[in-house]
Amino acid sequence: MKSIFEIIPAEFNAAQTTLIGEISEEGFNYIFREDNNIIGIGAAFFEEKIKDDDVAISFPLFFHQRNYFAQPFKEIIIQFSFPQGALVPFELYCPEENEKVLNILFGDNCCKSEIFSDLLNHRNAYQIYRVCSSICDVFRNQFPGAVFTHQFTTMATRIVEYEYELNVVFYGKKLVVSLYAEDKFKLLTSFQYRAPQDTSWILLNATSGIERDKINVVVSGLVEESSILFAELKKYFNHIHFNEGSSQIKYNVGQMKHPAHYLSHIFAIEPCE
Repeated sequence: MKSIFEIIPAEFNAAQTTLIGEISEEGFNYIFREDNNIIGIGAAFFEEKIKDDDVAISFPLFFHQRNYFAQPFKEIIIQFSFPQGALVPFELYCPEENEKVLNILFGDNCCKSEIFSDLLNHRNAYQIYRVCSSICDVFRNQFPGAVFTHQFTTMATRIVEYEYELNVVFYGKKLVVSLYAEDKFKLLTSFQYRAPQDTSWILLNATSGIERDKINVVVSGLVEESSILFAELKKYFNHIHFNEGSSQIKYNVGQMKHPAHYLSHIFAIEPCE
């Protein structure tokens, strides 16, 4: 794994600090949050495409080289950003059927996996998802007592600001998208892309049938306003906003030296019910 950036205070009170980490097939993002203050951030990526089982192999050395991960944190939350997840309404939810539902949607899993479900009371639904057991084991061993959740859960619990909102989190080779319209989520999924032009095609198809000028695009992740990716967005959408995170979360841009929207999608993660 190669670090993109890493800004961690030389000293901090771990007993008052929450560690929030996000693991995806592309790498690992993390923040240190003390109450509502972001006091540290970091991001690392895999230098080549690897399989799920290989992801687990990369982490022990990564954590060993950074002794601050061994601190006794107040709380540790690990968010999975993997594609195999789905929202299931209360009336259709049956725990015994979770594996069958995921198999129908994504096919039989090639690796031994664990299936989780997050309760979303205010959406009257469960978020079900599965993650390779080897990855779960690595994070359980490193962070005993850590709470697991999924990025789709976080996006579904985020406060929606606009009547028609397209929330997009950019990664190096994928984007995670939620579309809220007509008082409900129309879409909550992830897409792979190879070129910046792919992203506009994906988002135009995701929002087909909706008058484009009504859509507010909320952007987070590793994307720059001067990038080709952002230029592609501006070609087709008139209302684009960077997600700076909740106003209750304090992020010192000058101190961190990176825009808040890089990791704002994990700033306010809380354990699900």
